[in-house]
Amino acid sequence: PSSAKSRSSAAMTCARTLSALSGVGPKVADCVLVFAYGRCERVPIDTHAFQLACRDVLPAVRGRGLTAAVYSKVASRFRELFGAERAAWAFMTLFVGELAMFRRELESPPTTGSMHRVAASPTVAMHFV
Repeated sequence: PSSAKSRSSAAMTCARTLSALSGVGPKVADCVLVFAYGRCERVPIDTHAFQLACRDVLPAVRGRGLTAAVYSKVASRFRELFGAERAAWAFMTLFVGELAMFRRELESPPTTGSMHRVAASPTVAMHFV
């Protein structure tokens, strides 16, 4: 069995390799690693995620651009707060909570199967691609 450190190193190597492809940046590389390979220590960060991070998990980067160094700091902060095995899950949970359709669902009285209906929506799936 490989150690957590070697798995993390392998994920970093994969992310760099994917990012070398034309049109693939760090966010898309991390999306591939999270959704296709279950690498939950990776955190796909785009402008919306960056805004969320500035507000909720790493206010120190507020006012800065999303450079490679800042991307790395934000992802590291998610791993620090939630653990490597839950970093992607925590990010996605916070991100989905920002979607208007989920906010409406959370603010309205619960009905049977209501969250299942929203979660199965193709609109939600588009946000994760």
